[in-house]
Amino acid sequence: MQQLPTHWDESRFIAGYPGKLAVFARRAGDTWFVTGINGEAEAKTITLDLSFLQTMGGNIEMIVSDGERGFQTHKVVLSAKTEIKLQGNDGFIIRITPKS
Repeated sequence: MQQLPTHWDESRFIAGYPGKLAVFARRAGDTWFVTGINGEAEAKTITLDLSFLQTMGGNIEMIVSDGERGFQTHKVVLSAKTEIKLQGNDGFIIRITPKS
C-alpha cells in the first residue's frame, strides 16, 4: 500500500455502481495499478475487461484484502475476461510493471 503513488498520469473507469462496486485503472509513469472495492457485504466474482493491459507484458502481482487473514498475494492473468473473487467489503490491487 505504501508503494501507491500520490499522482496519476492516466485514470480509467473499469466497472462499478455507487455503493456496490468500484474498479479503476491508474497509471503512474510506466506502471499500472488496477484497484477495486466490493461495497457490499456479500461475496462476488467480477469479470473485468483488462485486455488493454495485456500488451504491456511485464510483472503482474495482485494483492487481495481478506478481512480474516489480512493481505494475500495472488497471481492473475490479464485478459478480456479477467475474473476476480472478492469477499464481502473486500478490495484488491493489481500492479503491472514493465519487464526489466
